Amino acid sequence: MYFAHSNTSSLTKLTTFLQPVLVFMLTAGAASHAFAVAPVNTQSFRSILGSPERAALSAKTDSTTKKQIQALKAKLQKSGSLRVIVGLRVPFAAEGLMAASSVKQQRSDIAVVRKKLVSRVKSPRSKVTAEFKTIPFMGMQIDQTGLNKLLADPSVINIVEDRLSEPFLSQSIPLIGADKAWSAGDTGKGMAVAIIDSGVDKKHPFLSGKVVSEACYSTTDATEGSKSLCPGGVKSSIAQGSGVNCPVSVYQCEHGTHVAGIAAGSGSDFSGVAKGASIIAIQVFSRIDDQTVCGDPITAPAPCLRFYDTNIISALHRVLELRNTYKIASVNMSLGGGKYKTQSECDLDPHNTAMKTAIDNLRSVGIATVISSGNASFTDGLAAPACISSAISVGATTKADAVDTRYSNSATFLNLLAPGTSICSSIPRGFAQGLDTSICSSIPGGLFDVFNGTSMAAPHVAGAWAILKQAKPTASVSEIMDALAKTGVPIRDPRNGITKPRIQVDAALHQLVGSSGADAPTQISPSDQFTTGPNPPYVWTAVKGATGYLIWVNNTDTTGKLLPGRVDQYMPIDQVWCSKGQCAMKGKVALVPGTADWWITAFFADGHKTVVGSQHFTVQTELAQISPADQAKTGTNPTYTWTPVKGAAGYLIWVNNRNSSGTLIPGRVDQYMTAKQVVCSKEQCSAKGKVALLPGSAEWWISAYAPDGRKTVVGSHIFTVQ
Repeated sequence: MYFAHSNTSSLTKLTTFLQPVLVFMLTAGAASHAFAVAPVNTQSFRSILGSPERAALSAKTDSTTKKQIQALKAKLQKSGSLRVIVGLRVPFAAEGLMAASSVKQQRSDIAVVRKKLVSRVKSPRSKVTAEFKTIPFMGMQIDQTGLNKLLADPSVINIVEDRLSEPFLSQSIPLIGADKAWSAGDTGKGMAVAIIDSGVDKKHPFLSGKVVSEACYSTTDATEGSKSLCPGGVKSSIAQGSGVNCPVSVYQCEHGTHVAGIAAGSGSDFSGVAKGASIIAIQVFSRIDDQTVCGDPITAPAPCLRFYDTNIISALHRVLELRNTYKIASVNMSLGGGKYKTQSECDLDPHNTAMKTAIDNLRSVGIATVISSGNASFTDGLAAPACISSAISVGATTKADAVDTRYSNSATFLNLLAPGTSICSSIPRGFAQGLDTSICSSIPGGLFDVFNGTSMAAPHVAGAWAILKQAKPTASVSEIMDALAKTGVPIRDPRNGITKPRIQVDAALHQLVGSSGADAPTQISPSDQFTTGPNPPYVWTAVKGATGYLIWVNNTDTTGKLLPGRVDQYMPIDQVWCSKGQCAMKGKVALVPGTADWWITAFFADGHKTVVGSQHFTVQTELAQISPADQAKTGTNPTYTWTPVKGAAGYLIWVNNRNSSGTLIPGRVDQYMTAKQVVCSKEQCSAKGKVALLPGSAEWWISAYAPDGRKTVVGSHIFTVQ
């Protein structure tokens, strides 16, 4: 079952490299996602989620924007009214990367821009349908006049349709080792899992006393025939009872209760994965009575369920709001649709930008968003939003530890596997379905039933996250993901030869707790979602007593072909650059363009070793720095040169400067130029910084912007200023 939508010297060089890398990863904005960086008291790390050039969408000439606008106008011509998601021109950074004062300022900036925009685009049939305090987006229902006003307003960076989309244990618990984690005292107690779905039957014995918070976000729209399923037909509610399952007479209203049971159900005979965890129940679906919208009357009889993207984003926003009230380990979303063959295609699709920004926000504060990969049996792609790079995507296996090739989506960028076939869990009272107690979990009304699908696989992972988060509350999303990936049972998909880890909770628990402490290195750079050239420096924290280190890098080219161990390099401690608690080395083998994951292992004289990883980053070669090159010497205002990028709309130069006393001045040069303002030949582009550097050292980065706002970042080169 699944919810789917329809369509210097070595030492000096090292020490000058490290801190600015962290600074840059933040200033690089949404493309960098440096989730593990500590909060900082500054606004300078925020960036626009799109082109930095201030211009109205109606003035854009790139084909992508034109197609978007044409599609919106065509829809409006047909219906006269359209629900959309509007992106606001407000500098943004994930809230977990900023200090409280900066978060407050960012939220204020979003509110101010939103209020002013709404007052400017008023029209008889335009209204606000959703406001998001924490991300620079809002939902609107507009007519043609409203669309024209939005397109002409420079404070709008993006407009996409608010898509109407559809919904896609006892044997599985020992299989993944959850019962062994329980025996060690780790049941998820004290943690909460947010179930964003069709609501939860909180009176079910399997879920009794577990629901600690509820919410509902649903839509009534006569144009599309949707009706709100929130109590009283309201569009949103956080009252008690608002997260209860929708009526079981509506097809798939049992889904959320079943998912909740897998993640955190607790019974006398069997339990869900995190049997000690609490549940946050959020109902996000709307009712559709039109059979032509529901689809096949046999497989999707009316009335059926559909969800709007804005309802999902509102639910994610609610989870972020609750993070200081409850210890939230994970969010489970067993829903989605479409097909994306690469993660970059998914991340760069304007329809996914708002959702990704909300997921980024959660990840920055340590909350994982776990999403099922989809049930279309794709062998080369995932559904959205599972395809989003900051989410955790999950495919399904059988009880015999094989990928269920009948339905489970697969791709090189799939994160994890978990049991999804013949999973019994709770269902609501009144649900007319046959009972099978041989492998069971809850459905509303105190009943249990067996369902199949990646929808059932994802809550296994969401529950596992609660167990691991209880064991190590400070663990980041990347840390837990790494523990699950490294210790999982490798399962090969016979359809495409891709091998992915089926989670093994007890092993991951040992890895997570056992590899923390004084003898475990911490990866610094490249970090998750960073973009590098083909031979980046790998940087990590030094480990006392280590006799050597090994770097392991898996590289995936642009066609999706995996090159395992592209870098497999051991260096004894006397050959590693280490200074002030940090170490670095460059790989002896260049990476090919595409993506890469890297691990670092510390070795010790007594023979034991500790392994950490992986961090996932992008590798590209089209954009490359030329000068100043590493270890070059320049004057205080050097010319920066780089290779040109075909079709680039502009470039941004960023320079961190250290004066002769070693004081860091981040962003000494922070300069965006349109392509017309840059001097370019076939071989290189060049520009001078508008701010002179101080004598000392400097590092510089270059970013290339596409017309639609996408950017590629490379760096850094370190040089001497004299």
